[in-house]
Amino acid sequence: MMAESKSDGRDLWRSMLALSPTELAGCLALLNETKLWPLVTSRLRGAAGARQLDRSLQAAIAQLETKPRPDLILSLLGRMAQVCDISGKDYQAERDFEGHAADIVGRAIEIHRKQYKTFAGSTLGELTRDQLHRIFGGLDSDPESLTDSEQEALLDKVQSFIDALPLDQQQALKEAMGADRITRSVLRKALVTGSLSAALVAAVQVGGFAFYTAAVSMLAGAAGILGITLPFAAYTGLSSTIAVLVNPVFLLILGGGFVFYLTGSGTRKLQQKLIPLVVTQIAICAQKDTPQATGESGETCLNVWKNAIRTVRDCQEKVDRAEAERKVLRQRRDKLSQEVRTQSRTASRVSQDIQLKNTALKILLAQRDQTDSQTENRAVGSQPRSKYSGVESPRGGSTPNRVTDADLSAMRKEIHMLTAESNDLKLKLSRSRSQLRLLDTQLKNAVASLREKKSRLDVARNRYPGLADIT
Repeated sequence: MMAESKSDGRDLWRSMLALSPTELAGCLALLNETKLWPLVTSRLRGAAGARQLDRSLQAAIAQLETKPRPDLILSLLGRMAQVCDISGKDYQAERDFEGHAADIVGRAIEIHRKQYKTFAGSTLGELTRDQLHRIFGGLDSDPESLTDSEQEALLDKVQSFIDALPLDQQQALKEAMGADRITRSVLRKALVTGSLSAALVAAVQVGGFAFYTAAVSMLAGAAGILGITLPFAAYTGLSSTIAVLVNPVFLLILGGGFVFYLTGSGTRKLQQKLIPLVVTQIAICAQKDTPQATGESGETCLNVWKNAIRTVRDCQEKVDRAEAERKVLRQRRDKLSQEVRTQSRTASRVSQDIQLKNTALKILLAQRDQTDSQTENRAVGSQPRSKYSGVESPRGGSTPNRVTDADLSAMRKEIHMLTAESNDLKLKLSRSRSQLRLLDTQLKNAVASLREKKSRLDVARNRYPGLADIT
């Protein structure tokens, strides 16, 4: 079982390397754009809603297919793992891609078993064959349920399909049907016996992707005649994808219960239902008659991945440096802000001290004036009003002690010193506030720079699904 798992992983990975940009983009867009709510609303809108969803999917494919092929391969591998709830891996060698692909195949088989209880396979080949049988199984519908004209119309479509095939693909179908020539009677017999679908499945194994797409196109045209609802896999890679998705029968096949599926988890389960079909599509695409991708393509993907890892780490280092710079600036700003508050409180206290000293000086002057007036009054018997009479004497009107010139000089000196200190504090405070404004600007710029670097980091980490899991 382990050997089969490794082999399946290698086969899926090599199949992905063989896909064209359009095929890669189709599978990736399918997993990205398939969401339940748009499907339900489009169903309510009928054909117009289906066409709108189809246009949206085609637009997504057109946008994706312009990306480099290695980017699409890595994105598809990561997206499939993400939908399967498989964690991302740091690829160091090409065998790591194969190991991740093996995990995806194993999960796809689990999902298919859960959906179809009769499926007991355990390999990629068995999964692919079962999906093909389900795709072409509609051709095994009871012919007797069709009118003569419907049977003839169906045979016309099948015959036209076969006649348009290249000779090698016609030969593959002949061998699968066990006939030397594919005549109308042979086709009618195959249709009646129910062997036509088995023959188509066998022919796909030989004819590869070109045969598969042609057969699916034929089946899409026959669906209306047979009255069948085709499984989604029949339309992968075709523009009719959405028309099938919005079919109510398909939604019922997906498990029913619209209320549950309208939630986000419902969309995830819907996307998981697509994994076995996408894996089958990839496996069939690898059977194209074009040269297989070489190991150099795998090496190219590995180099692209390693460059993406380096880019993420470079961005992370820049974010870390920007974080450290912002932290230092914030610490400096907080420290300076505290200093400004301290300086402001000190300047306010000194200013109050100056006011108190000026008041005290006025009191001293009032005391001396009062003393001088009392001395004069004793001499002339009158009491002229002092120019400092508005200032209350500290002794409440009693005769104060005489204020000397030395007292006044000492008080004026204190006031002068406090004024000088106040001026110095104001200058320092002004400078500190200017520095604080500068730090505020630097911090603002640092925050903006950090935000930009984080944005670049997010872009780098989300370049491929799963990349963020390991960086």
